[in-house]
Amino acid sequence: MVDGILNKDTATIVTDESKVAADKVAADKVAADKLAADKVVADKVAADKVVADAAKEAADKKAAEDAAKLKDGKTDKGEGAPEKYTDFTLPDGVELDKAALETFLPLAKEFNLSQANAQRLIDLQTKMAVEANKAQQVAWDGIQTKWRDDTKADKEIGGSNLDANVVYAKTFLKTFGTPELMAALDATGVGNHPEFIRAFVRAGKAISEDKLHFGGGVGGAKTAAEILFPNQVKA
Repeated sequence: MVDGILNKDTATIVTDESKVAADKVAADKVAADKLAADKVVADKVAADKVVADAAKEAADKKAAEDAAKLKDGKTDKGEGAPEKYTDFTLPDGVELDKAALETFLPLAKEFNLSQANAQRLIDLQTKMAVEANKAQQVAWDGIQTKWRDDTKADKEIGGSNLDANVVYAKTFLKTFGTPELMAALDATGVGNHPEFIRAFVRAGKAISEDKLHFGGGVGGAKTAAEILFPNQVKA
């Protein structure tokens, strides 16, 4: 038999080899979800590179065209970079990245981009960024949906016992948690992950069930801290 994290003499919590196997399956599931999240980040990085490459290609092309016009004596002063660029327009709901703009403007000036051509590059970058953000959000929403579905289907904490188990989880969070913890669970989405919920449910049961007794040791029943953190509480 494999020793459990909680006291193995409890009347309601028993850990055996099948639990170890189940935990391994859960760990593999967490690893798969992490790979999916990493892919979202990698896709965003790739999308940003596409935008940067496109901007450089357009700027290089414009610079080559301007050089050719200059050589042929056809350069029109009004087609080049203005003394100072005016504000660029962005779609509703899109905020200007000031740091990126500060990097872009000297390059636009160096490549002698007109206001119109600089705006075209801004439009391209904005379009690519919006599409990348949408793809990232869709992927993340898919992960959240999967975690919620896994929780609802879980044999231990889901099914017809889900509502009751959520009460246990909230009991633990209300007793030991903080508003900051709840905000972190919501912000990161891990509050939907079945393994987090499982841990909170078990902890909530351990501190909620009046008939839960622990035998064996000197000094009688164990405290909640000894139940939840047996390796961190001194004898």
